[in-house]
Amino acid sequence: MKEYLTIDEISIFLEVVNAGSITGASKNLFMSQPTISQHIKNMEEKLSFKLFERSKSKGLTLTEKGLKAYKSLKKFSKTLDETMEELTFINESVESPLRIGATKVIGDYLFPEIIVDFFKVNGYTNLCIEIQNTEETIKKVLDEDVSFGLIETPFCHKTIDTQKFFADELKLICHPSSEFASRDSVSLDDLKDVPLIFREIGSGTRKLIEEEFSKNDFSPKIHLSFSSNEAIKIAVMNNLGFAIFSEIAVKREKKMGLLCVVKIEDVNFKRNFYISKKHGKYLSDEENKLIEFLKNLANGNSIQHL
Repeated sequence: MKEYLTIDEISIFLEVVNAGSITGASKNLFMSQPTISQHIKNMEEKLSFKLFERSKSKGLTLTEKGLKAYKSLKKFSKTLDETMEELTFINESVESPLRIGATKVIGDYLFPEIIVDFFKVNGYTNLCIEIQNTEETIKKVLDEDVSFGLIETPFCHKTIDTQKFFADELKLICHPSSEFASRDSVSLDDLKDVPLIFREIGSGTRKLIEEEFSKNDFSPKIHLSFSSNEAIKIAVMNNLGFAIFSEIAVKREKKMGLLCVVKIEDVNFKRNFYISKKHGKYLSDEENKLIEFLKNLANGNSIQHL
């Protein structure tokens, strides 16, 4: 069985070279000369070559192979020191935040409500939410830049596991002065000449809308598109058009009478929100607690704020 050099042997060898003699190394390391000599002998036996030439005239000098060993072991020692510094920093540093990716409707409107109840049950934790569209969130999950992602549409990928956690429905939002504002529902035929405001390409919401319209052979009249939900709401509140939106994203404006929400007939705009996690990724206890909390929503435990 091959014997490997020990850290002590490497450290002693490097000190002997730096000090220029076993005597010097003995003083610097507070070790006896016989002990140092024995460590050097052990190293030479393990390596199967001599590290030093010993002569009365020149003293202790490195052999050619000993010089190569010194250069390699010096690099190793530097790497070891840097690694130990990093490990010490991990121990002494502030706990890294729990990083979660979320699509915009979930991150802007749903998750702040969810986390209120989570903190009540589990106490506060260091949490960072990165809010982007579905494509960008999935990329962060795949690159492991976040522990897991919360997305608005199912995503099929061989390395991604998904679980639903919340049921949602998209509806038409309009200005209170709109002809549709007082109605309970509208049909696709009602919307054929309506200027619609969409999210950007890559948005899960937009993908769902386009897929449903395609199933019904309906071509929307896209008037504007924004990558911001707030920008879309402001545009509708200024009577620039209509939007198809998650009702949870406009509950405040609806309550204040700034926007009206109307159901759309003939299409299925019901959807689930999903937890997306890279297959086999290790999660901390806190991360697993949060996922279990989210999964409880899928089992019918509603959020009291919504």
